[in-house]
Amino acid sequence: MPAATQESEVDDSDFQRERAKFYELIGHCITMYQGLEDYLPTVFAAAIGGPTDRAKAIFAPYRGLEAKLEGITAAVSGGDQGSRDRWERLRPLIRAASETRGKIAHASVLHRGGGHTVTLDEEKNVVSVRRTAKSRMELRKGRKGTELVWDNDKLFEEYGRIERARELSIGLVRRLTGQSVPPHLDDDPPASP
Repeated sequence: MPAATQESEVDDSDFQRERAKFYELIGHCITMYQGLEDYLPTVFAAAIGGPTDRAKAIFAPYRGLEAKLEGITAAVSGGDQGSRDRWERLRPLIRAASETRGKIAHASVLHRGGGHTVTLDEEKNVVSVRRTAKSRMELRKGRKGTELVWDNDKLFEEYGRIERARELSIGLVRRLTGQSVPPHLDDDPPASP
């Protein structure tokens, strides 16, 4: 009979910090997206021009994300080609952020307790229990026969995508209002050599 391989024990002492980070990332994704959506009237106001209060009052009746995006598209249509191009690249990022925010907000949290190896003696008494895999947190959302799963890494990626959409929104407003656009707020494709 071959000798059993000994699995090494893993240290799971940082789990509390990882769990806190997990919940923080969920909150960041949801609130960062809300900040992005709350910024849309500013994008509209910059695109339409004129007094900001008047532009925001015109935008206020738009309900639902699609209507808001359509309103901004109409407002940007009077701008320069570069601004229109930037908006056409930004619009799907905002839509994707909205869809993901909804999935994250309505997903279920799952705590995976990690793996354990139990060693028994000849009489089936427990000799030792070793943790062989770390605990982890997951956010799960079932969807049409598939399941979406987020862990800390995937939530951090999503946070980065939402943050990028917010940055590009700020850059577009700066461009529409005639201000300089720092490189980190722009998405101009690199010039061809």
